[in-house]
Amino acid sequence: MRPSPKHATMRRFTVASRVSRDKPEAAAELVRLEYERQRLSRTIAAFDARRAAAHEELAAVESRIGWVHGLLGIKDIATAAPPVVERTAPAVTRPGQARPGLARRPR
Repeated sequence: MRPSPKHATMRRFTVASRVSRDKPEAAAELVRLEYERQRLSRTIAAFDARRAAAHEELAAVESRIGWVHGLLGIKDIATAAPPVVERTAPAVTRPGQARPGLARRPR
């Protein structure tokens, strides 16, 4: 007797996650899919509401930025000079030299 090929016994997956075989099973699948559609629709509606609120907040922040630019006399953020950072410690230390802020605590 010849053994059956392995690929004949393997389960084949279809595009749908589940294939209904009879009418009651198909009806149950339809109910599940309708429920899933409603759930996803509610999720999208919630995201749309949050997105609209975020756009309003962004507009308020941009308005405030424009007001502060006017207060500081900055015409455009692209033409503003970058802030000057003063260095208090040397950038390069010699070997064996303690770096500021990294000194050991006394024991």
